[in-house]
Amino acid sequence: MARMAGKIQTIAWYTFLENLYNRSLLVAGVVAVLAFLLAQFLGALTIIESREYQHAFLGVVLRLSGVLLVSVIVVAGMMREINEKRLQLTLGFDISRTTYLLGKFLGYALVAAVVALTLTLPLWFSIPGGQVLAWGISAWCELLIVSMLALICVFTFTHITGALLALLAFYALARMMHAMQLMGHGVFFSGSSLSDSLINHGLDFIAFVLPGLHYFADTDWLVYHTAHPGSLLPVLIQTLVYLGLLTAVALFDLYRKNF
Repeated sequence: MARMAGKIQTIAWYTFLENLYNRSLLVAGVVAVLAFLLAQFLGALTIIESREYQHAFLGVVLRLSGVLLVSVIVVAGMMREINEKRLQLTLGFDISRTTYLLGKFLGYALVAAVVALTLTLPLWFSIPGGQVLAWGISAWCELLIVSMLALICVFTFTHITGALLALLAFYALARMMHAMQLMGHGVFFSGSSLSDSLINHGLDFIAFVLPGLHYFADTDWLVYHTAHPGSLLPVLIQTLVYLGLLTAVALFDLYRKNF
């Protein structure tokens, strides 16, 4: 067990250093600066509630930028490792596929932590620290799920385009599913016919299977300062549950591969 932990730590550390040396993490800093400047420009244009508009803009832009950045880092890095035969070389040593997957995930978890920390920097200037901390932890949890899902997409698809499209489609569906449920069960939707009932039940089932990403990095925390210690509980529980499920799926897909 100690040897396995040491191998996982080594793989994770070199994965993190690779992204540190190729300056891909600098993009997060550039995005944070640009988002902050654009928010200031937006605040100058608005007449009323300029601070609220700024905070909402920052929350949306920083969250989506973090997801896109981590998705590209994980998918591009893993595709490069597969194409350069480094994955086959690593598995040729006394390293199990479980050890390799956990090591890569922990390495990208460190990358996601740096990205989340960098993207929260513009928020500290005008938002209470407790709200920013809760938003940052929630954003990191979301990036952890995205990282593991990106690994699954890399093992499943053979091209970077297909992997990225599948990953972003899953993220968009998980983000929009709560809104689709609200529309399906809204007061302006009768739901009396059989087809309407089937659609609603189908949406409920899909929402049950997918992670509730609408709980993650809630913009209301930044605008109305509604976050409290209990706000992170559903986020942390969902993160643990879905990381466990996605890890099992990734291991199944990795072990069936014949490198």
